[in-house]
Amino acid sequence: MRKIFYLLVLGLMGGVMISTIYAIPTGTGGENFPLGSDAGDDFNVDSGVLVEEGDNNNVGIGSTSPRSKLDVVGTVTATAFVGDGSGLTGLSGGWTDGGTNVYLSTSTDNVGIGTTQPATHPLVILGSPSAGGMDINNTASDGDPAIAFQLSGTSTFTLGVDDGDSDKFKIGTTAVDTSTRFVIDSSGNVGIGTSNPIQKFIVSPPATETISAAATITANACGTIKRITASSSVTTNTTNTFTNASANQGCCMVVINVGTLNDITLDNNSNFASEGAANLRVRGGKDDSLRVCSDGTKWYQTTSFVEN
Repeated sequence: MRKIFYLLVLGLMGGVMISTIYAIPTGTGGENFPLGSDAGDDFNVDSGVLVEEGDNNNVGIGSTSPRSKLDVVGTVTATAFVGDGSGLTGLSGGWTDGGTNVYLSTSTDNVGIGTTQPATHPLVILGSPSAGGMDINNTASDGDPAIAFQLSGTSTFTLGVDDGDSDKFKIGTTAVDTSTRFVIDSSGNVGIGTSNPIQKFIVSPPATETISAAATITANACGTIKRITASSSVTTNTTNTFTNASANQGCCMVVINVGTLNDITLDNNSNFASEGAANLRVRGGKDDSLRVCSDGTKWYQTTSFVEN
């Protein structure tokens, strides 16, 4: 290691002013390092390697005009950083602190947690079998931990836990408790179209449909009950008793006349094959019912007609 000694000239008497001190390394082939004052009462080491501005007390390393208390031109290596970093600006770490929001500085970048190659999706989480996954924790008194799926900024489906309804898992539209489509309660009961499934699997039937003369019954109750009524005794359409057999292949539903008075006659035709190839009169006030299914070409009566 080279030893350096400093040639110091001290004015002990008479008010001697020194403009420059030279640090001279020992040995041969060394360079002189001038230390002294500069324009504006600046303290300058080796022509700008280290500068302390006399006007504002800013210190520059590699900068002759430091813009802040410490202005470094170049790479800084440190073993620790003290502080929360809230006042740092101009960082090139890929993130922007917008005050209440922190976001990627480049919107096309992907984020990886547990992986250095999140190339397939905007967010990729990778963990060992015992540690992989993600926790969503809402600590509000009536908060719903949820994930929303948006299109153009509007939530189309939202899934999560409804804290205000016995902590049921739900899938809704703009929120878990808005237009709820799917529910699992704490007993493991599953409901579609209902928020209160009382059995292991419940599909809520659609609203009762009022059938007019020569009308086609809407086939929208697959797997559940199709409730119909009429304001007067009517016969259905003579070509299409039920809608769209081809689109409802495999669909079965129980048709019940829930009206209190008027009969509804289901016409037997190329779209609907009734038992015995005859029209079926489903009486009002009697809760008459039958089960129909579609094979993709037409609707069939699959159970004997029940008259009560």
